[in-house]
Amino acid sequence: LCPDTEAEMAALVKTAVELGLVIIPRGGGTGYTGGAVPMHEDCVVINTEKLEGVGAVERRTLPGMDKPVATVRAEAGVVTRRVSDLAQKHGYVFAVDPTSQDASTIGGNVAMNAGGKKAVLWGTALDNLASWRMVTPDAEWLDVERVDHNMGKIHDQETVRFRVTRFEADGETRKGEPEEIAFPGETFRKVGLGKDVTDKFLNGVPGVQKEGCDGLITSATFVLHVMPEHMRT
Repeated sequence: LCPDTEAEMAALVKTAVELGLVIIPRGGGTGYTGGAVPMHEDCVVINTEKLEGVGAVERRTLPGMDKPVATVRAEAGVVTRRVSDLAQKHGYVFAVDPTSQDASTIGGNVAMNAGGKKAVLWGTALDNLASWRMVTPDAEWLDVERVDHNMGKIHDQETVRFRVTRFEADGETRKGEPEEIAFPGETFRKVGLGKDVTDKFLNGVPGVQKEGCDGLITSATFVLHVMPEHMRT
């Protein structure tokens, strides 16, 4: 199944569940583990490659921050390189740069918590996400926002906070009040590791590093950075 728009995703998931089908999310297909390969007949692969919307580079004041920062929003099917090139065109750096960036997509970057060379400076996808949207297995929407973003590595922040807002299948009707998830930043990483691939729970933060197991990423907004003026090798 290849949705043409982000808004179609919830209805596709709902229908697949009603038909008793196992849902497999597929992005750019660059993973080496076979995670997007159906293992039996009762499967449906939902391919996000047609979700290609990319917003403009915008300076926004994020929740909990007192000054605007550069951000960019991209839908799940956008190839990583496109976002990197857009940021560079405006004098910024997109920190998520896996070796697969010429073929991998934004949805997969979030689901896998992708890193790359720039993770040394600014961390992986988790560290650079401002917000993201996803569809849950019960065909409802979930918006996750980082609060008090530190514009750096997440484990350097004393307390990390996320705001989770749930919506009905229409994507607009809010369900209850937003929930806040707060944890010490140091719990997101093991000492000496850029990311801990064994930690799939990730303090209960939805979507990131879950490899599509708790929903389908449909879009995400990232913070952008500025390279230092001077470098020393």
